[in-house]
Amino acid sequence: MISDTGDSVLGGAGGDSTVLLDALMAGGARRALVPVVDPTIAKLVGGAPVGAVVTVEIGGRVAGMHESVTVTGTLQSFGSYVLTLDDGLVGQHVDLGATAVIVAPVGVVVVTQRPGVGGVYPEFYRQLGIDPSTFAMVVVKTASNFQHFAPIATDVVRADTPGPTQSDIAGLRWTRIPRPMFPLDALDGWRAAR
Repeated sequence: MISDTGDSVLGGAGGDSTVLLDALMAGGARRALVPVVDPTIAKLVGGAPVGAVVTVEIGGRVAGMHESVTVTGTLQSFGSYVLTLDDGLVGQHVDLGATAVIVAPVGVVVVTQRPGVGGVYPEFYRQLGIDPSTFAMVVVKTASNFQHFAPIATDVVRADTPGPTQSDIAGLRWTRIPRPMFPLDALDGWRAAR
């Protein structure tokens, strides 16, 4: 399991980062399962029938912090998707909007119109007919919610990716913030002596 720490949808990020998808494609990964949010997915897929080969430029359209990447693959499914969670959140429904499942050389890319749960729950994939335990790696859009994959994950890799929820807050583009602000600025004597 690879944690996309900078794009944690449960922390308020948009789920549209393509950093890990781009790196996996560039590195020749073949059995990855990757979620990406793109509000324009319905338009991008157009009227392509299931089974068609599609080329789509996805991601990078929510937070304005990432570039879109081009994915070519077979459209395995497309339609509206409402996830039902029953693992302690009985009755919770998450409307992910238009959702495309694309089988590409990198593996399977699931593109949703809305952020929802960022692939944090295995059930997110199972309800789409995908068994996450059959993949070599699964990207999750969270910095800390790994417990749901514990039964099937052999290892957890926390990727220090850029994005709204990145660990290095000094690396964010701050435009409206009162200065000085700790920890972005050094504040001598800000803490009372003990």
